Amino acid sequence: MARVVKRKEPTGNAKRTLADALPKIDKTKIPPTALTTLRVFEDFIHPLSDTEFNNLKQAIKKDGEVFDPIKVWNTGDEKYVIDGHHRLKIAKELGMNLVPFREITDLNDRDDALRWMADNQLGRRNITPLMASFLRGMRLAKGQGQKTTQQLAESMGVSKRTLEVDRNIYQALEYIGKAQREWKELLIMPQDENKSEDPVYENLLKVKKGDLQKLGVRLSNGEQVNLQDWMAEFGDKESTNATEEPREKTIADILSTKFKAYSKLSTSKKFARQLNACSSEEKEDIKVMLREQMAEIRSLLNRVENR
Repeated sequence: MARVVKRKEPTGNAKRTLADALPKIDKTKIPPTALTTLRVFEDFIHPLSDTEFNNLKQAIKKDGEVFDPIKVWNTGDEKYVIDGHHRLKIAKELGMNLVPFREITDLNDRDDALRWMADNQLGRRNITPLMASFLRGMRLAKGQGQKTTQQLAESMGVSKRTLEVDRNIYQALEYIGKAQREWKELLIMPQDENKSEDPVYENLLKVKKGDLQKLGVRLSNGEQVNLQDWMAEFGDKESTNATEEPREKTIADILSTKFKAYSKLSTSKKFARQLNACSSEEKEDIKVMLREQMAEIRSLLNRVENR
């Protein structure tokens, strides 16, 4: 009768050595090529200026990896990026093999994903007042779930009237973006010194929120607007105002300048260095104060512009 020899299971250090020899898979990271970007989602992110993008790229390059997870909507077939488009682009440019990601659950369709994106973007401090109007308008246009328009407005800290104006601004910017995507980006993007001599950009700087709101009303009434003719109106303004004396600054101008100053301060390297020298409690107090100041200025600006 053949002798049966029982194989001994590895124990102690031997067992751990075998386990350690197996390849480990980090389920929180994924190859950048496995993530999908859609233009409809890219249109709802706050665009970075060339300077901001290059600063972010240099920081990621210095760290050697992307730390902040890229947020995705997993449909089962595709993982669509809904936050982190700039980080993903930089990771690809730097030839990174893996990036961290996190799936956002309870998103049933594209509109759910867009609503999540709007809420996420509105929670950031560096967005411009125009971008905030665009995102709030999109939330109203895409539906507010169980909330009434009044309840949605209150949850965002604005009046019902402001939210309805924001919807017109959203419709105007969407219309512009479909015909001339760069125009929309230039309208929303903070002023970039690299584009200061661009004649198109200079002309777009003359477009105010009130102009976009009026355009949105015309579109809501079913009017077909030729954008070239619409932009020509601002060219006429330039030649008309050339001989006029500089207008006196309005309250909206002052508030807008103050908001931009706070926004620039919150992202400056000098401010970050000084903040690091503070205690944890002092840091939190300063951050809270800055957030509250910016929120108050933005609220005042919305009220003044929509009077």
